Amino acid sequence: MCTDVLIVSEKDGQKFVVNGRSQEFAFPLGYRVMFRKKGVPVQVTQMKKPSAPYEAEEILAAPIPVELCTSRYDYAGIMITTADKSRTTVSTAVFDGLNSGGLSVGSLNADGSKYQPKSDAENTDNVFVGFFVDWLLSNFATCEEVKEAFAKDQLRVVAENVGGWGGREVEENVHLHYAVHDAGGKSLVIEFIDHEAKLTDNPVGVLTNLPVFSWHLTNLGMYAHLSNLSSDRAVKFGKVAYRPPGSLSAEPSGIPSEYRSTGIPGMGDGLAGIPGDFRPPSRFVRTAYMKKFAVPPATEQEAVSQAFHLLNGVDIVKGASAEKNEEGEIVKYDTAQCVMVKDLVNKVLYVRMYESPMPYAVSFSDCPYFAPGSADVAEGVHVEIPTGRLAAPLLA
Repeated sequence: MCTDVLIVSEKDGQKFVVNGRSQEFAFPLGYRVMFRKKGVPVQVTQMKKPSAPYEAEEILAAPIPVELCTSRYDYAGIMITTADKSRTTVSTAVFDGLNSGGLSVGSLNADGSKYQPKSDAENTDNVFVGFFVDWLLSNFATCEEVKEAFAKDQLRVVAENVGGWGGREVEENVHLHYAVHDAGGKSLVIEFIDHEAKLTDNPVGVLTNLPVFSWHLTNLGMYAHLSNLSSDRAVKFGKVAYRPPGSLSAEPSGIPSEYRSTGIPGMGDGLAGIPGDFRPPSRFVRTAYMKKFAVPPATEQEAVSQAFHLLNGVDIVKGASAEKNEEGEIVKYDTAQCVMVKDLVNKVLYVRMYESPMPYAVSFSDCPYFAPGSADVAEGVHVEIPTGRLAAPLLA
């Protein structure tokens, strides 16, 4: 499960465009930040199909290198490793990232996705679904460019691969849809339904998981009664009056104030009924309305902070979402393992791990690998994300 949100604001002619997303998963994974440089061939790896089912060691032991394309942009993204001490790379392809053109791409789980058929046309690029994020970050800077590539059939996302996996096997294990945003504030959803690509402009700037995006937009209207304003009406029950927060009821007389009704208990009753569980529709509604009511950020820092706060609203503490096996034993917990916030205008990537509330920032302008004259590496350069620090010392 995942939640993606785009924040767009403007103050004194300066535009702020920030994208945040959470990465929830039931199995523990490791994460690294991958850097790839423009003008350099992009080489990614794919897992090979094992000779026997579920032979994880064989799958990870012999990754297949694939030269994808030559990148037109610098980009940074998040790749997955195993969670054990070996930190074995699952694939050097990224599932989320930001490029120097201001394009942000994230893949989110979408069961039932059926990818496009391969095209034999010379002007069509058939891209394996597992490499799609890298392809977009390598080649495009705006949502309109992405839409045009699909409209002209210059790009297809396929299940075909070099690892020996069948198309049905890929669709059973790799089920994704995509949130795409650009530095101009445009937002796009890409879904694969019945082997066709469906591209939809995203007016809400929020994406979660199933059902399809159009369903979420319809469902959002079911909560149009929600408000960020507390009730200002008094309600009487006999002689006891429930008034706005903080006001003491006058009745019944003769009872000390600490035992009398204090009116509506606290602010925030305008949001009574907002869904609080972790299902995709509930996270979609909760994030969309929190974003709607949020004060527009007036600085870059406020925009980044707001993105983290919005994603705090869908954070899953370990234990709150659990799954049992047939024997009734709890075997896994869904947790918000990784949270990413991307400043699309200033090209800064922030990453926060479940083990620590402190985010780490990577600025493209300060990244040594993107500096002129640095060594070109087709495999890219990746770094592990620290998880051991809860906070820096207040005093040295």
